[in-house]
Order: sequence, then C-alpha cells, then structure tokens
Amino acid sequence: MTVLVDTNVLVAAALRRDASHSRAVSILSGLADTRAFTTDLVLMEGWMVLRRHDGWHQAMRFWCALRGTALAIESVLPDDLARAEAIADTWADQEFDLVDCTSFAMMERLGCRRAATFDKDFAVFRYGPDRRHAFEILS
Repeated sequence: MTVLVDTNVLVAAALRRDASHSRAVSILSGLADTRAFTTDLVLMEGWMVLRRHDGWHQAMRFWCALRGTALAIESVLPDDLARAEAIADTWADQEFDLVDCTSFAMMERLGCRRAATFDKDFAVFRYGPDRRHAFEILS
C-alpha cells in the first residue's frame, strides 16, 4: 500500500530537537514495507523550512539524506496543479496551502489513501463522490 509522507514528518525526523522527532522517526521506520513517497513540492517545502530555521547546511543534509533512502519523490504534473486549484476553490473556507492541495491531488491520482503527517488538513479533506472518503492518517 502507498503512503504519502508530508513535510512536517520529514522535517521533524531531520531535527532531533523537534518535539515530534521520535514520533516522526518511528513513523518513517514503520514504512519500511510500504511504497512510501513524497512530492517534489514537499521536498522543496522541507528544504526551505530547514534553511530558514537551521541554515543552508542543515537543509542540504536533509536533501542528501532523503536521496539515500527508499522514499520515492514523485513530481507534480500539470494535471495535479489543475486539480489542486479546484481543491483550493472547493475548500476555500479551509485555506489549504498549495503544497497540501497538490499532495491531495497526487494522492487521488495515484490511488493513495494513507498519509504520514501531523497536519490536520489531511484529516479534514474528503475525496471521492460526494466527498465522503477520508485519508487514513499515520501520526
């Protein structure tokens, strides 16, 4: 089964002083037998968060460390961006950010129903006919 790994789990795993570090490491180690992936936008968001808070060297360590794992990095496609815009319009009252909307769109496209995240937006979003289905959250 596939699992999308969100920015906050990756950043928490990279930062030992993060309050969610142990939880993030545990989540990631539990994904060893799954097809875990993240998106190119999640990767960039994580890099920028680490750069802003801990500097360029920490951000580069994060990037290089991810390249050495089995975590697949999927690219956002033009159709994902179009779907993400539709999600943002439909859920305007929630003010989901661009990275979340593209993640939701990619999860729909790839048939992924599980997300490793600490972000409550993934629990709010609904997909499918009549928006009745929720993602399974690993947190």
